[in-house]
Amino acid sequence: MKVDFEFRPNGSIIYAFLVLIFFVASGCNYYVVKSLEKDNYSSINELDKTHKYFVVHHNEEIYKMEGISVDSDMISGTLALVQREVYYSEYRSKAFKKEERGILREVHIYLRDDTKGIELGSNQIPLSSVYELKIIKKDTGRDIAAYVVAAGATAAVVAIIASSGSKNEPKPSPNEEASCNCPYIYVNNGKEYIFEGETLSAALASNLERDDYMKLPSISPTENTYRLKIANELRERQFLDVAELIVINHQKENKVLLDKYGQPHLIRNTESPVEAISFNGLNLESTLSSTDRKVYFFNDEDYSNNGVLLKFKKPQGIKNAKLVLNGKNTLWADHVYTIYSSKYGKYYNKWMKNQEILPPSQRMDLILGQDIQISIYLLQKGGWE
Repeated sequence: MKVDFEFRPNGSIIYAFLVLIFFVASGCNYYVVKSLEKDNYSSINELDKTHKYFVVHHNEEIYKMEGISVDSDMISGTLALVQREVYYSEYRSKAFKKEERGILREVHIYLRDDTKGIELGSNQIPLSSVYELKIIKKDTGRDIAAYVVAAGATAAVVAIIASSGSKNEPKPSPNEEASCNCPYIYVNNGKEYIFEGETLSAALASNLERDDYMKLPSISPTENTYRLKIANELRERQFLDVAELIVINHQKENKVLLDKYGQPHLIRNTESPVEAISFNGLNLESTLSSTDRKVYFFNDEDYSNNGVLLKFKKPQGIKNAKLVLNGKNTLWADHVYTIYSSKYGKYYNKWMKNQEILPPSQRMDLILGQDIQISIYLLQKGGWE
């Protein structure tokens, strides 16, 4: 399922001087999984010419198949032991690192449990024994990267607001869900549609329904119209209620960021911390002084709660300030949740139903109480608040 949106800007705005604000680089590429229809299994013969890595799944065993060929009845080839890491699994994230790019070569063939005669060496497998065949492809577009396009005298921040909705809908199993159902966002950059990212991650139940705001740094108007697509390419269960586009014009020397309520904030004259010390005493001043590849991972094993103490210079006469963080999530929380939810097995739907009974405020309090998200405290006269 793919939904196209077109937004026509006000003709009085001079878009020839459009500058798009950057967002944090993820350092990841994305892949999609395509299930091949049975009528198209013969296309495997062409895939073999492109040096694909065929992985055969039978019960709990996996094999690689070489010299593969397909006719109207059989898949033929030589089964051997897998000699390298198999990157794809049903539960992993849709992102992959550079060192995992071998995932794009993988083709996965799933056999029925009652398939007979599967052994190392030459094999002929009836097509009727294949219940699914998956091809891994790189997602359309580009790797997500952080950049700023600087030109002209004005600038615009473009953001998408996506509101999830899933009330009174059937719940997917852990296999279907694979930790989150995230719509893919594509934007037209003036020449073609390119992949921009995912939205609404972790909104797995109606009491977690929320608005999500996503910057679209690559979008560019064509014929006085912004164009974007919201796609459900992995056939997940997704519930999208509202999609809107925000365009904010401002001076190029300033930045505009949206908070979690969708309120824009003008950012200028930012100051780096004069002191940045981790809980274990590590000096992070140079690490956190600018937007670059140097990051702090909050992974000190000596502390159950990792943190950083920041101190900023207070300009004279200034009473209000805004804290601006440039960061991103790792895939650990996604991985841990996937493994955790899979332990419920056939009781997963019942567990999710019980979770949805909780009021939204209580459900959110439980999530925040797990200290997975970054928490910000300000030192006041009465202590940390």
